[in-house]
Amino acid sequence: AIRSAVGARHAAPRRDRARMTHHDSCDAAATAPEAHARELDRLLREMDDVKEIDFLATMDVFRADDASMSTSAAPRNASMMPDAFYACERTIAMSYACVRAVHAWTRERVAEEREDVDVAACALCVNGDHVTAWNARKRRLVRHGVDDDALRRELAFVSVILSRFPKAPSAWAHRRWTLTRAALD
Repeated sequence: AIRSAVGARHAAPRRDRARMTHHDSCDAAATAPEAHARELDRLLREMDDVKEIDFLATMDVFRADDASMSTSAAPRNASMMPDAFYACERTIAMSYACVRAVHAWTRERVAEEREDVDVAACALCVNGDHVTAWNARKRRLVRHGVDDDALRRELAFVSVILSRFPKAPSAWAHRRWTLTRAALD
């Protein structure tokens, strides 16, 4: 989104460039982090069997693989943002630029309760030791009722985060909290 907005601005004729303000280009850049967070949230919701999150410098390797795989049985990228994400089988790979964008967008919004985006989940995908995000997930679990299915989903999510951040003390504490709730039921 940023490349297309910037590219369009630079490709515009000189008279159109004069009408485009600095504010217009900042608005285009400001919406990109939210778009990345929304896409990550969509992938987490649709791919309920995610087992791993990974960060990569670039998605070029996957674009080359997609071009070389011509059979319909080959795994396909489930992401609508192939420059930022590669979501295939049970893994979500994110570019470093995407990680920075999601981190920046979730930083101020992590304690918000939103219906459209699970901000806490997005924040935890880029920073597994985010105490405020883990506490937001605990509050939501308690508010919506802690049943066996919800606890199983939460443990699966914690496992995904621990696959990327194996030494995150907050993630381990949340896992322990979730297991304690499961034992109490």
